[in-house]
Amino acid sequence: MCGRYALYGPRSRHREPVEGEPPDYPTLNDVRPSQMVPALLRECETELLWWFIPAHAPDPDQFRRTYTTFNARVESVAESRLYGPAWRKSRRCALPMRGYYEWQAVEGRKRKQRHYIAPVDGGLVYAAGLWEQWRRDETAALASCTMLIGAPLPELEHIHPRMPVLIPEAMLDEWFSAPPEQAMALLQALPQPRLGAVPVDGPIAADWTEPTP
Repeated sequence: MCGRYALYGPRSRHREPVEGEPPDYPTLNDVRPSQMVPALLRECETELLWWFIPAHAPDPDQFRRTYTTFNARVESVAESRLYGPAWRKSRRCALPMRGYYEWQAVEGRKRKQRHYIAPVDGGLVYAAGLWEQWRRDETAALASCTMLIGAPLPELEHIHPRMPVLIPEAMLDEWFSAPPEQAMALLQALPQPRLGAVPVDGPIAADWTEPTP
């Protein structure tokens, strides 16, 4: 799974810059579920709530108290009653990040060991996601998203049995535009990213310096 990640530095080059938009992302060293997060859609970059709210939910706040939807398993997402409608409507997004955090259960220790996992050559990575628009009326609407997770790289299996599905920047257009069947085939044939993991202890402060995997 992925319940924390970091984002900062130059914005994605996948989208044309928006007039008046800062050239860099704000420094977000500890992005958490239930926050508004930067997300790339087919047409634009926007902000989405990182906690998927389906269109049929009677009340978003009640739904968030009842269900955990910031991650979705890639192998079952197409048939899911919860995520399937967004998948079939091709409501796909990509969440840019510099790296993500994962917690490893360590024998003999009550507290899990946190790791920071990021590309060994630096730069952004893009987690595949789905988005949905919940709307009560013209004055009450909410756009939200979930992050797709799948099997980990072999070198990360000892840390956690799941990881975000990461799409190379060069394949983002194909991810956004492919029909659902082709999009799933794309996810199943993604090149493996080169990631490294570094143990992290203590809280993540606003001025935290990213370790190098």
